[in-house]
Amino acid sequence: MSTRMKVVFIAGPFRASTPWGVECNCRRAEEQALRVAKLGAMPLCPHTNTRFFNGLLTDEFWLRGTSELLLRCDAVVLVDGWGKSGGSLAEVDLARSRDIPVFPYTLEGFAEWIGPTARAVADHADARAAGTSFGGATMKTHADEIRELLIEVALLLDGNPMDLPREYRDGLAFRCRRYAEDLSRPADTAADAARKEI
Repeated sequence: MSTRMKVVFIAGPFRASTPWGVECNCRRAEEQALRVAKLGAMPLCPHTNTRFFNGLLTDEFWLRGTSELLLRCDAVVLVDGWGKSGGSLAEVDLARSRDIPVFPYTLEGFAEWIGPTARAVADHADARAAGTSFGGATMKTHADEIRELLIEVALLLDGNPMDLPREYRDGLAFRCRRYAEDLSRPADTAADAARKEI
């Protein structure tokens, strides 16, 4: 049975005296959310849900709603400056009262908490995103794809592959079989197949 992906609440200042101040707070929260995602967890960044709703409903409504979202998360990660925000202070108190882990904005201890399998999947996504760009499309050689697959398999063998979603494991098995078939073809046929993929 696979383990579900961990969802992490991003807590940091939202309100400010100017619209630009709110936007800066949202951008800092988004940057932290991306760091969390790159480590293998799904960030829930309430700042991005409500950044343009300022004044449309009461602060009480938004604070209550974000508290409800927090209670459905596995952990909280703080944004720099969180201690100056009344809303963030209340969110941290709520999380701690429910034994939800809270991690500092430096993310100290977060990578260990998230575990090696989630990090391996995130590392693989980073590797795929780093392909050579040509006219907006990612172009890779067949050898590059095989190399990435082998790295991915090696990373997963360090963790517990059964922790991964079944769809992911099935996709990985399919790619392994496909490349094994390609390697068993005569050289000219494999080269032709590689050219067709590009």
